[in-house]
Amino acid sequence: MNGFRYYLFSALVKNGDQPQHDPGWLDTLITQRMDEVKLQNWITEQNGHLQQIKPLTHFPDAPSLLSWLIVYHHRLPSLHVQKEINNLKDHTSDTITLLLQRLKQDWVYENRQDEKQYQQRVSQCFEFPQGLLSQSSVWLTALSSAANHLKQHLLLFMEVMQNGSWRLIAHHARLCLMLGDHHYSSQNNDPNWQTNINLYANTVREPNGIRLKQKLDENLLNVTEAARNVV
Repeated sequence: MNGFRYYLFSALVKNGDQPQHDPGWLDTLITQRMDEVKLQNWITEQNGHLQQIKPLTHFPDAPSLLSWLIVYHHRLPSLHVQKEINNLKDHTSDTITLLLQRLKQDWVYENRQDEKQYQQRVSQCFEFPQGLLSQSSVWLTALSSAANHLKQHLLLFMEVMQNGSWRLIAHHARLCLMLGDHHYSSQNNDPNWQTNINLYANTVREPNGIRLKQKLDENLLNVTEAARNVV
């Protein structure tokens, strides 16, 4: 259910130390102090009132921009209700915060073609019987490195947010992420990939049915590398 993938990132940020300040939540990732039970409990609490909350609000600018990439890297929002289109067509989002405040999960981010199936499956988006990625040492190491890199460049990041050049950077970052994702996700899984998790990123259709393909940490790390190569 693509419409709810951003709850995971929201849980990471809002359950970190001092989530309203970038060094706080970044330090949680840098030191690999991710509490999986705490994250799952927070996500479970969101179930039941999805329409009333906006999980990507009340963020500092850095996680706000990262949230934008998570939500938008597959598709841009598409409004089908004319009243909403009329209300928004003459408005601009001057900040990333305002943009995320306006975002709604039904702007094609929900798999809701079949309402009955949607109601049956929506709660499963908040269930993680195989856990999250905190058991993947390779992913935690990569995440720690990326968080440390961002922390060391926060002043530069603040500068681009203030002068407005973040729009161009976000556009190119999205393009790189899209190309990296489509490229690596279309490949066969790496038979030599070593991991101790049982989470998968994608599937492949075969004559005998659908087969699980790339492990989740394999996909995330290699999509990241492919996106860097685009840059």
